Amino acid sequence: MEYQKGVASHCNKLRHCAPRCPQGSFCVMFHDRNHLEEFEHPFSNPCPRSPLDCLHYIELAGAKDTRRLSDVTQKHCIKYAHVCKNGRNCTDNTPLHLSKTIHVARHLCHYQDKCRNLNDEEHLNSLTHPNVPDIRPACPFGDKCRDLRKFDHKVSLRHPSASEDGVVQYYGSNENTNFVQNQKDNVANIEDFISKNKWKPLPSGAIPQQILNWIRTIQPIHRCSPIIFESILLHGHVMSREYMEHLKDPIFVAHSVLHHTRMRRIEELKTKTCKEDATLYVTALVALEFENNGFTAATVVPPTLLGAEVAKGTTPYSSKETYEHIIKKKEIKLSKTMSKNNLIALHTKAIEIAQASIKLHSDPAGIGHPPDKASGTDKLVFSILGPRLGHYYGDVILVFKREILHHPDANLSVQAATSFASGNAYKW
Repeated sequence: MEYQKGVASHCNKLRHCAPRCPQGSFCVMFHDRNHLEEFEHPFSNPCPRSPLDCLHYIELAGAKDTRRLSDVTQKHCIKYAHVCKNGRNCTDNTPLHLSKTIHVARHLCHYQDKCRNLNDEEHLNSLTHPNVPDIRPACPFGDKCRDLRKFDHKVSLRHPSASEDGVVQYYGSNENTNFVQNQKDNVANIEDFISKNKWKPLPSGAIPQQILNWIRTIQPIHRCSPIIFESILLHGHVMSREYMEHLKDPIFVAHSVLHHTRMRRIEELKTKTCKEDATLYVTALVALEFENNGFTAATVVPPTLLGAEVAKGTTPYSSKETYEHIIKKKEIKLSKTMSKNNLIALHTKAIEIAQASIKLHSDPAGIGHPPDKASGTDKLVFSILGPRLGHYYGDVILVFKREILHHPDANLSVQAATSFASGNAYKW
């Protein structure tokens, strides 16, 4: 207590050391900065990219002869601690290994080597099994892998799980929403509406089971035009009206391309330098595609973004020559860090999404109702619980899983959001 109070006489008289972490080398709080400062651990400072994203440790873990590793990799793995790929099954008791690795003791599968779920990625990622590493490097072919039925391949490399590509990101759009108060207000308004319209109570006095079953099984339904649906397929996710408006901006389109599920499987893009080069490369590709197609609605790329990359004597910054120069320069640089297939995929996806953006804005679709922008619903993907009869939205109908209703960004209203702006809520 005196030490924490900073009592000089006490601090000068006695030496103080951080207590040892009770979990020792099995500590799972290695990314908690406060915990690391408060307790002493037997391992070095943890690598911020451990356990799955450190390319240096992946290289080390897969090396047959560590002496042949690059100096950069060796220095990194000596400086930082990483989560041991074998976890509680590790048999390496050398002092160097113990001081440079963290052994997370995951729960053991009850069935051990008799487990029948070794083909389930979620199961492998959650429980420890004999002869199966806890941390497996990602398969370069991802969900396109043709060797998934080969046991040795399946258990030695990590593959995307069935739900991995379908995860909806969290944006905190409901962060300041008081759901409890909203529920009270909704119930009060509905009861007031029923009272004013003198609805007769149900004969049984209870809600019929048929209605309850309908509510428990109903799914959100989204409707859009074929052009928007084409963009959805290319992007790999549904889009709000505001998101589609941003697709006129080459920088935003580049961001969308790099967040595509195919691009997220490229390990090299997880490094800062490669990601920066790829961002500029894709931005130039998109901007050039916009310019070649005379897409006048497109946003001009800021000179500050391209200034350092502009070829001598090329003006203005938005000229085709500038974009072509950047594309050529970055393509050469990226070809040295990523595979040919990944570079082709990056180029192809950038062009596809750019062309879809042009098509999307050349034939505007959707409602774009002004009150949507005022209420902020243009930032959301609109759907209806039940039959979707609004033919003016388009002919393509998408049915979402009910689980999406539990997403923290989900909103639900018993009436259309625009009715609140018009003052007609709970009136019809």
